[in-house]
Amino acid sequence: MSREYIIPIFIPHAGCKKICVFCNEYSATGIKVKPDMEKLNETFERYINYFPDNVKPYWKKTNFTMEYI
Repeated sequence: MSREYIIPIFIPHAGCKKICVFCNEYSATGIKVKPDMEKLNETFERYINYFPDNVKPYWKKTNFTMEYI
């Protein structure tokens, strides 16, 4: 089984617009707004440059992940 790397991108309230006590994402992360494309690209580049050269990015269901090639 190959090792997978995860790039931790958090997009607050992408699926649910309600803010209840059970899943108050702002209190858990401090993030209030969705990241813009430039911020996402910067984050991806930072992580991709950190991973070994034999790791490639791909989408797995709704998750972006990395694995050895």
